[in-house]
Amino acid sequence: MAAYIVNSDSSSDLFGRIRRFKNSEEERLLKTSLKHIVQNDLPFINLVIDSCNGKRGGLFTEACVELSPYVEDVGVDTEEIGLINMRLLFKLDIFEKFLENGIDSVLNDTDIVTVFLTLLEFLRDRKVHGKAIKEIIKEAPGKTTVMVALAQHLLSQLVPDKEYLVDSTAKQLPKKCPDCNVQIQAGNTSIGSLSTWHGRADILINKTIAVTVVEEDTETGNSSNDSKLRNSSNDTKLRNSLHDTDMENALNDADLGSSSDSINVEPSIKRRKTASNEKTEIFIDVSRGEDILTNLYTLDQIVAETVTNGFAQVNMDNLLSGLFIPTIGCTAGHASIFLYDPENDILLQAGELLQLWHVSPSERLLSVFSIVCLWLFLNFKTFSVKNLKDKVKLDKSRFHEYMKYKLRFYKEIQIGMLSCTSTSPRPLGTLTQDLKMYCTFRKPSEHIR
Repeated sequence: MAAYIVNSDSSSDLFGRIRRFKNSEEERLLKTSLKHIVQNDLPFINLVIDSCNGKRGGLFTEACVELSPYVEDVGVDTEEIGLINMRLLFKLDIFEKFLENGIDSVLNDTDIVTVFLTLLEFLRDRKVHGKAIKEIIKEAPGKTTVMVALAQHLLSQLVPDKEYLVDSTAKQLPKKCPDCNVQIQAGNTSIGSLSTWHGRADILINKTIAVTVVEEDTETGNSSNDSKLRNSSNDTKLRNSLHDTDMENALNDADLGSSSDSINVEPSIKRRKTASNEKTEIFIDVSRGEDILTNLYTLDQIVAETVTNGFAQVNMDNLLSGLFIPTIGCTAGHASIFLYDPENDILLQAGELLQLWHVSPSERLLSVFSIVCLWLFLNFKTFSVKNLKDKVKLDKSRFHEYMKYKLRFYKEIQIGMLSCTSTSPRPLGTLTQDLKMYCTFRKPSEHIR
């Protein structure tokens, strides 16, 4: 692994800064969260595509994707759905060494030191960033405000370079962050081409990870665009991802834990029985609940963006081939993780939403466990296992199979290729160009004069 810091003075400062966190509260919190992950928390659903409209170029917001786990009759439990534990996605030896030796375990690699230091410093300052997010959104609620708040004070803070872009075409986008007066990093976040699914990510982290921000109604918590939603149920909610009893006890301090209500109240959910290596019945949430991130309209959009961005990233950097490229869906209160490996055609979705906030008796704080999960996926180049399909049996998404000859268009796209508008234009001649790959020139018959 190449060293992240090349200047010896900078490297010395880097190691000095991280050593200050030895035996700190931040180190303890990180250990607690990693322990929970190692113990198989947060399953991912192995998604299989039955059909989609990716053959014709269209906006992410116009995408239609039929997925095997999201069938009409979710009460039928005869079909098995593949699951994979989140722990298998990562290089567990890094976590295990940290659990055993803490800060000392990462001091032999400046790359890993930099990534860990980024998280530890954010955990130290999380109350400040959490307060900033709340104040920005409260001052001027709306999608653009949520985009700016999450980009500036959460997502970008979890990667070493703090590099991000928000969509420069977003309505009423401020030039500076309303809270800290820092210049907003805005630019072209377009992904895809007119021959593929395409659109603008709301946020791009390190020009690699696409983030879609979905607006909720500030009074009800539901989408302000309810007319577009399909098959949503008003009485369903995803359960808190911190469901493990030991984890709840360990995190039940001034900064972490679950309220008594979230622990004791069993939500009403639609469930689907899944496959399990232990041959026991495991139920996962496939509910289409009140939260906008769980309805099928949003799911279609994010799946299309996940697949398209996965291809774009591998096209630009072959070193990412065989890795799961994350795409994140966010509201002001939740995050949903999607992963796609375009080389091996495997698509995963987190089986639970990450709750961004924990409500303590005295205040509302950013959830440490959710922060750590986001940090792992935002730094997937450091932590992810390559070619996981060689170690774990996974179903292909069938996107390659479904697209057939059109797949070549996806293997050409990159970030920032086009400037997408609110409609999905098809330039003159596109139909003819598409038809050419199915046709061959016919030679005139010798008998024709």
